[in-house]
Amino acid sequence: MDGRGPAQLFLIVGGPTASMRSPAIWNAQFARTGRNALLAPLAIRADDLPAAFALLRSPGSNVSGLIVTTPHKRAAAGLVDRLDGDAPIAGVVNAVRRDADGHLRGTLLDGDACVAAAGPRATGLVFVAGAGDAGRAVAAAFARAGAVVALRDANPDKAAAAAAALQAAGHKIRSDFADAELEGADVVVNATPLGERPGDEPPVAPRGLDPRTVVIDLAGGPATRLAGLARGFGCRLVDAGQAAAAQAPLLAGFFGFDWQDGPRGATRIAGGAGLCSPAKNGPSGPAAMVIAG
Repeated sequence: MDGRGPAQLFLIVGGPTASMRSPAIWNAQFARTGRNALLAPLAIRADDLPAAFALLRSPGSNVSGLIVTTPHKRAAAGLVDRLDGDAPIAGVVNAVRRDADGHLRGTLLDGDACVAAAGPRATGLVFVAGAGDAGRAVAAAFARAGAVVALRDANPDKAAAAAAALQAAGHKIRSDFADAELEGADVVVNATPLGERPGDEPPVAPRGLDPRTVVIDLAGGPATRLAGLARGFGCRLVDAGQAAAAQAPLLAGFFGFDWQDGPRGATRIAGGAGLCSPAKNGPSGPAAMVIAG
């Protein structure tokens, strides 16, 4: 932001803001492309959330969009006029903009970001652990991309209900896969909170992973138990930070501008810590993934 004229202001709305990495990524992008814009974190209580939306709704405001994070995603869905993407399926939003007619539109791009991060394997067999808001959105996005999706949860009834709702919406999703049917899954996604705290067990207990499998861990960074298992079997790992980076171009498109990779490719998933080297003693063949707990 150079201070000339009315800058675009984007707000990332959530709970504690100290650990948010998006502002640095976005503001570097704005500086690199010469866009007169700023992404600023806004720590806000649930009771004050409508005030942030009022800023976006006002026609004279230079607030151009909101990125919504935990714990406000579900409440935010009730403050918009229109829902698109996977937001109606999950009942939550993670981005909101003001349309030309003044109405607020909310979307959910978590699942689409996972599909983008998975690359060519996104259309194969995809195992999603967790049937909550994030899991349903991720499952729907992969099904829309052409994958066969196995949805599981520590609560089988919850997984069955989520799969039935997604099937009713036309998505090819099942919760009744046998372990043997999951052998050689192309993508494994952790869409549970397990991994956010030190010592958390992985939400899936692989007896062995095909080195070609892409493991996407939405709950944590490269030091989680699931990340360690992925590295041990030579899988390609996408951690939570890399999944968020994959979402940046999608969010930019929702807000009406193109995202451009800089010299270091701020949004790239492949490369660096995102790729695991093959394990020296890992298995050469696939094995089943079973839900933990």
